[in-house]
Amino acid sequence: MLKVVSLTFFVGDVACKLVTINPSAEGDLLKQTHFQHSHSGYEIHYLSAGELSVDCIGSHYQLSEGQMLIIPPGVYHYIRGISQDI
Repeated sequence: MLKVVSLTFFVGDVACKLVTINPSAEGDLLKQTHFQHSHSGYEIHYLSAGELSVDCIGSHYQLSEGQMLIIPPGVYHYIRGISQDI
């Protein structure tokens, strides 16, 4: 997986990094299992292409190109699905 850290910033006292990820380097993401998980920092999903389906805070979110989802620290979330063109 290609990760390129391009920006470091703070949300309150929490240090955050904006990371570019190339999912094509991971193989077939559609066949992988995405378990419910949480992080100690903010997690930001920004889609430059494709669609992403996420369960978070008891709700379901469908993101498409150009949209962003910010998940606070300690919040459990689950990647339900991704499109082939992500």
